[in-house]
Amino acid sequence: MPKTLKDLRTIPIHKVRSNPENPRVIKDHEYQKLRQSILDDPYMESQREIIVDDSLMVLGGNMRLMVFKDLGYKDVLVSVFSLKIYEEYKSRFPKSKVPSYEKACRNLVILDNKSFGEYDFEVMANLWSEEAQDYDISFVHDDEAFSPDLSPETNYGEVTQAEIQEQAKKLAEQMIKERKDQDIICPKCGNEFSYQI
Repeated sequence: MPKTLKDLRTIPIHKVRSNPENPRVIKDHEYQKLRQSILDDPYMESQREIIVDDSLMVLGGNMRLMVFKDLGYKDVLVSVFSLKIYEEYKSRFPKSKVPSYEKACRNLVILDNKSFGEYDFEVMANLWSEEAQDYDISFVHDDEAFSPDLSPETNYGEVTQAEIQEQAKKLAEQMIKERKDQDIICPKCGNEFSYQI
């Protein structure tokens, strides 16, 4: 088992680099929610450090870093996924599947953005509904927990092959009616032709 699990440091925020290849984006209203949650619960900053590589480029926490900069933070808590820590973890992989340090860093970017598991709606409704509302968890509205009707509106076993073919025929006829011709001129030879879209 690795001896060094984390390399936690508080460093000047200007030294931390956003990841230009971060696969996530945040819309303005979601950014504002994140910003407000950091203002409302500042202790989370110390419990959810930003993950960086040896060069202090963000592997996990790009959105929080943006908010911290926006709020004027001077320092930020980071967990450095260093080559040293990587070397200690390498022994856990089967020899044929050991990723390079660079690949391990890229994997962390994806894993940081992946959600595992799902909410237990009954538990959320009965034990966590107030907190869920405070944090705008989307399945709680107007003091009522989201309670989906899981019974189907149709019994698909009752749909016949003939009905499926009839609907397919109607869709095909509709597509033919909506088809349009587009005149195109070839830029090289100047020939004109029509193309159906």
